Order: sequence, then structure tokens, then C-alpha cells
Amino acid sequence: MAGFFQKHRRVVDRYFVVVAAALLITWLIPKEVRFKYEYELGKPWSYENLLAPFTFSISKSESEIAENRQGILDAFIPYYRTDQNVENAVIGSFRESFGRSFSLLRSDSLLGLSEADSLVLLGSAMGILEDIYEQGIIELDSSHLD
Repeated sequence: MAGFFQKHRRVVDRYFVVVAAALLITWLIPKEVRFKYEYELGKPWSYENLLAPFTFSISKSESEIAENRQGILDAFIPYYRTDQNVENAVIGSFRESFGRSFSLLRSDSLLGLSEADSLVLLGSAMGILEDIYEQGIIELDSSHLD
């Protein structure tokens, strides 16, 4: 038997190296695949953004694109921000216009309006303006109307 190993030493060495390499690789490879993040279905992603190192396109037909757009428009809820500067500017402009207009009306002797009438009318008009700005009037685009 020793003669066999002596005679075929190179072949035996090669087989030994192959078997040793296979055992080493098997030992180094993890037993189970582990993802470095833990997640649960239905729970929000709790790590930083997970980005793929490559990009790929997803081709859609025109009908699929139109269907997606319509779905987005159907689910769209308009959101607006209140700009307090606009309210202040309109109220200031209204006060100036009202003062000029009322002074012209007071100068007309047939109407007989007094300063007290001016204050009552201005108070009523300011109340209406404040109610309008408190409630808000927004005309929606026709594509958002039901």
C-alpha cells in the first residue's frame, strides 16, 4: 500500500488539496442566510434608507400609467396653508377704501350719514371679513371636485 502512495504521490496530493479546500469552504460559509436588518410585515422601516447599488426601469403600458394617474387623482386631498399676510393686507386695504368711500357718501347731503353710522357700518363689514377669513373660501380646481 505504501508503494501505491509513493507511486501516485502527485495525484493523492491533488485530491487531498481539493478535499481540504472543499472542507474549508464548507466550514467558512454560514449555515443560514442572515439579512443584516430585522423587519416585520406591517411595521414601518426602522433603519436608514435602504438603497440598491443599481437602477432598473419598470416598463408600463400607457393604459397602466393612465390608471395609476387616475388613482392618484381620486385619492388626492388638497392641502392649503393660511397666509396671514394676505388677510392683514386685505383688511388694511378695505379700511382705506371704506374710509374714502364713506367720506364721499357723507359729503352727499341727501343721505345724511354721520360718523356714528360710519363706525357701525365699518364694524359690520369688518365682522363679515373676519368671518370669511376665519372660515376660509377656497375655490377648488375642477379636477378635484366630485
